[in-house]
Amino acid sequence: MLNTKLLANKYKSLIQKNKKDFITELSFIKENINFNKLLDKPILCYSQNRRNALYYLLAYYFSLKRNKVLTYVVITGQSFIDQHFMNEKKDNELLAKVNYSDILFISLSEFDYTNQYLEALLINLVQSRTDKNLITIISYDVLNSGKSSYLSYTKNLNAYFVSNKFQIIDIVSKSLAESFSLSQSTDKKNSAPINRRDF
Repeated sequence: MLNTKLLANKYKSLIQKNKKDFITELSFIKENINFNKLLDKPILCYSQNRRNALYYLLAYYFSLKRNKVLTYVVITGQSFIDQHFMNEKKDNELLAKVNYSDILFISLSEFDYTNQYLEALLINLVQSRTDKNLITIISYDVLNSGKSSYLSYTKNLNAYFVSNKFQIIDIVSKSLAESFSLSQSTDKKNSAPINRRDF
């Protein structure tokens, strides 16, 4: 069994707000995601400005599930596509982490250069990492809560996740979260193994 203090220390850099706000965000996510049903497969999550709490909980959870302290890296969609088009100035160390870290967190939003080409790059990356049994989490930060609006920005990515029966989580607002569905699940129990003394 892993030492929870070791995990909390490993992922403390993901805590970017004061503890009170962070605990509130953790609680929201724990209430609206069924961690019992999460699989070691890619996750596409739609949320609103809660990505760091989401990343913290998922890194913590999957480390406990795999019984090892998982390495992780966070990259934005814009940074990823910028690296793709670079030649001599590519950050090879970053790209190695993107391809081989235990968990990859990809942050997207409507401010990103989100287009079909970026979606195609992300789909190839997700598939490559899945083939290596590595975990990939894509978080899309929703600015416009109109559902048809934000889903249209990730149409191809969303279709890829659906066709492969990967997990899609929508916690954009409490009203949506109350009826959110984890792919292939309607069970709403929560059991994220996190408590306040862990951060």
